[in-house]
Amino acid sequence: MSPSSSECRLPTLRTVTFFLIRRPDRISTVEQKVLVQIHEATPEIAIGYTLFQLFAPLLRNRADDLLFLWTETINARGLAEFQAFTTVSEKDLAAVEPAANYIS
Repeated sequence: MSPSSSECRLPTLRTVTFFLIRRPDRISTVEQKVLVQIHEATPEIAIGYTLFQLFAPLLRNRADDLLFLWTETINARGLAEFQAFTTVSEKDLAAVEPAANYIS
């Protein structure tokens, strides 16, 4: 049975992931509408998206001095997956900071 033409085809997980990690200024209007629908359907993804968008510039700009503020934001939001990531990051911070400074 084929889907009717009135049915909307859902994006794949890969496509949704691409929307989520893409810079907001590079997302098309259609992609933005899909993101809004995903955020409305799943509040945890909306929070994760916001947290990732805060984290991405830290990586791009090697702003390790802002990592502490980001981890505080994570801990305040209470998403277990991100909290686990920040726990590992805090443990590895002693190695990450010199590496980030060396690269820049």
